[in-house]
Amino acid sequence: MLDYKCCEAIKVKAAYTSQQYYECEYTEADNRMTQRQFECMARGHADRADLNAAANILASGIGHLHSEGCSGYQPL
Repeated sequence: MLDYKCCEAIKVKAAYTSQQYYECEYTEADNRMTQRQFECMARGHADRADLNAAANILASGIGHLHSEGCSGYQPL
């Protein structure tokens, strides 16, 4: 279905991506302040929850590509 947009789609686990801070990977339910707001209890970083979760999903996908030997991949 996505063949016309990209060459490969990668399925990644989305569990806990909204509770994990993408920089330090600290995960805690209390990091998710509200449906919209995220704040890392370990570092105090605050952001929109959807942006933080998207960064986690991107990092997971890039990690998957690197583990398969696609180290030249760079996000757009």
